Amino acid sequence: MICTDIDGTLLNSNRELSEKTKHVLNLVPDNIPFVLASSRMPDAMRYFLNDINRSGEPLICYNGALIVDGDNSVLESVTISADIFRLIAEHRGDKACNVSVYSYNNWYCSAVDYWTKREMNNTRVSPTILSDSEIMNRVEDTGIHKIMCMGDEAVIDDIYNMLTDNKAELNLYRSKPTYLEISSKDIDKAQAVDKLRNLVYSDIYREQIVAFGDNHNDIEMINYAGLGVAVNNATDSIKQAADIITDSNLDDGVANVVERLMLN
Repeated sequence: MICTDIDGTLLNSNRELSEKTKHVLNLVPDNIPFVLASSRMPDAMRYFLNDINRSGEPLICYNGALIVDGDNSVLESVTISADIFRLIAEHRGDKACNVSVYSYNNWYCSAVDYWTKREMNNTRVSPTILSDSEIMNRVEDTGIHKIMCMGDEAVIDDIYNMLTDNKAELNLYRSKPTYLEISSKDIDKAQAVDKLRNLVYSDIYREQIVAFGDNHNDIEMINYAGLGVAVNNATDSIKQAADIITDSNLDDGVANVVERLMLN
């Protein structure tokens, strides 16, 4: 099985699959599962699989909080309470901060602003615009897979500190100083890969898994895999955890390793 992160690992500077990456991944035999594992929502991941004719593959979404099969049917779901969104919205008050809420294959936020447009451009997905109270009504029963707060660093610091003091059961991930991703502390990509292996690919051993990553939320998956690979632009902690380091995402690092493995 091949498991890979998307942003900063698989994509080029245009947040696309390079022509070489598409060519190499199209050569991977159908009996070797190719699994994307990302903090993205399903619709923001599936189109990459279409580019390499693997649209029927399962997806690990929201860093492992949601696993879906090729039809987007749910295999595993770990949510946080809608009360977390209420707490953030009340604490934010009138401060300029985009609070985006993700539940299953839905993206909710209260305005189209700079941050929304940026995410729309990066992911090719558009949000459903609702008031905070309407968002609460939508997710009160279903739960939330991820909340993403985007704004000035000082505002994000304030929300981060508030949640650190109040909610020990949350996983708080600063992908950038201006971004805060919030999910359950009970999930990570390694647990999701293991769950997927047990549910769908029980004939595949852990030692037969190759995993690629670049950032802190990939470290458990890198450690879990039989062969953990860091791209050259990865953080130092990922490089230290990895078995090998490949070229950067801008130099087709994932494709270069997959190509060598197939040649061998």
